[in-house]
Amino acid sequence: MAILPFENLSGRADLEWMSRGFAEAMRLSLAGSAARQVFYAGALRDVPASSATGVLQGYFSIEGGALRVHAVVENVENHRMVFAADVAGPESQGMLPLAEAVARNLDYDHRPAPTHNAGAFHAYIEALEASAPASADAAFERATQTDPAFGAAWLAWAQSLAARNERSRAIQVILAARERKVEFPDLERLRLEVLAGGIAGDRQAEQHALIELAQADRGDASVRRSLGDLAMAAREWLHAAAWYEQVLEREPDNVGAWNQLGYARLWAGDAPGAVSALSTYRRLRPADANPIDSLGDVHYYSSKFADAEKLYLEAGARDPGFLGGGEYYKAAWARLMRGDVKGADELFARFVNARQPAGDPLITFRLAEWEYLSGRRKGGIARLEQLARSGPPPVAAISLGQLSIWLLETGDRARARQYAGMLKMTDGIAALARFLTQPPASPEEWKRRLAAAFPGPAGTPLRRIALPYALLFAGEYQAAIDPLDELDRASDPSSAARPAVALARALAETGDFRRLPELVNPNPAPDPLGQHLFAAVAFPRVLFLRGLIAEREGRQAEARQQYALYVQFLGDLAPASRDTDRARAALGK
Repeated sequence: MAILPFENLSGRADLEWMSRGFAEAMRLSLAGSAARQVFYAGALRDVPASSATGVLQGYFSIEGGALRVHAVVENVENHRMVFAADVAGPESQGMLPLAEAVARNLDYDHRPAPTHNAGAFHAYIEALEASAPASADAAFERATQTDPAFGAAWLAWAQSLAARNERSRAIQVILAARERKVEFPDLERLRLEVLAGGIAGDRQAEQHALIELAQADRGDASVRRSLGDLAMAAREWLHAAAWYEQVLEREPDNVGAWNQLGYARLWAGDAPGAVSALSTYRRLRPADANPIDSLGDVHYYSSKFADAEKLYLEAGARDPGFLGGGEYYKAAWARLMRGDVKGADELFARFVNARQPAGDPLITFRLAEWEYLSGRRKGGIARLEQLARSGPPPVAAISLGQLSIWLLETGDRARARQYAGMLKMTDGIAALARFLTQPPASPEEWKRRLAAAFPGPAGTPLRRIALPYALLFAGEYQAAIDPLDELDRASDPSSAARPAVALARALAETGDFRRLPELVNPNPAPDPLGQHLFAAVAFPRVLFLRGLIAEREGRQAEARQQYALYVQFLGDLAPASRDTDRARAALGK
């Protein structure tokens, strides 16, 4: 339910603040209701874009020395009035008792007035309406000093500071509020703890406070959406799906939650459930390309490549500007995974044509990557070498870094080191390429090199990436397993370059095949806009590993099919290896 400012019919300018005051007092009294969730809307024109099904609005006046307020609730869909209240009281008692009376008439599950101090509440409204941060802070300070137990004022002050990125001051306000937390209502106390956890980056504390808040605020969908998002970030797919389902119980038309629920179910292994959620999203937004694209991702993930291609092309036809032509890129991959290189090339050409007018500086890089991954490795390397020589400095640097990793993957460490040495920049790609192309060493030596190459807290992200791939490229498979596992658990499951395939390779090399199916069977959807330096580590290796699983399980025809695709996409630069020999032997080559 949206709550609008109340109209001032008193004719007195000194009461103008009550316009926001009545709305805010009712919002705070109705917060936490199991029957509805409420929010403030500055104007009626803001309501259609929200998920509100009802609007609370009204006016107040002075009649014979009495303050009178009239409030109504109107159904958004049919504009029928579903509630009305008219209450009055001595002007000397102020507006807070009247606002609480309206809330009590509307919902038995209401809360008491947020404060019984009229001066504190007046200062709070001044803070909310202030146009200058300094004025807002001064008013918030007056409100909290006048009534130190006014939890909503402490919370709004801390939120205001956090929104302005004044994190240290926000923490100071939260610490000051905590000294009085026993006097606070649960909702404000818990929201302060959620905010503190978010500012400190303490995901566990934030999640714990959110769970308590969900129990205290039974109608608030946003709390459950935050818990779903946290569970997604922690890769707790089943928990995430459960939270998104709770969001949708409260907001059945929340298309963002339907979309997230689809992916949560997919990554939890429930592809039919994902299709169901995304089909609802599509029904709610029939003109949008995104639900169709998401359905394509589900089919691609489930190896239904022909269905995925149709959906990607349908999404592209629905909105040609969606993903900047990226639907053709995704469709090209869906065709490629069926072994149709010619048809995939035609779709990829449509992607290139869509990107060129946008001035994509990486379009030549993407062409080289496509050639390399689809079996024209020599052509891809030659194109990237040319780009490294003549492209803009940032693109040239990315090209040299990518060449280094491609050549490491094919076993040509000497040339990989040569390209890494050509990098003059000091960014992460240069540091990563130089580290990975160093001479092979023991795992202990790699770890010593790691600290020197990426020092301090700023080097932490690169250290997490560099060590597992350095060990993998050096053939130290056993030592690579734990850091690859850690990297994979922290990675995005939708990334085509996710470390799961590298981890599966390391496990297979050590004779441990137990986890291979869960690591290599999913097909993350292609990303038309990202830069995945390690994509060539995952593809086409993933096809060999799938063939290996099928062979071990006695599914010989499927094994030969996967091995054939693997050999096809190794193309014209297939390094000598046991894997390549095994695949060719299975194919009789």
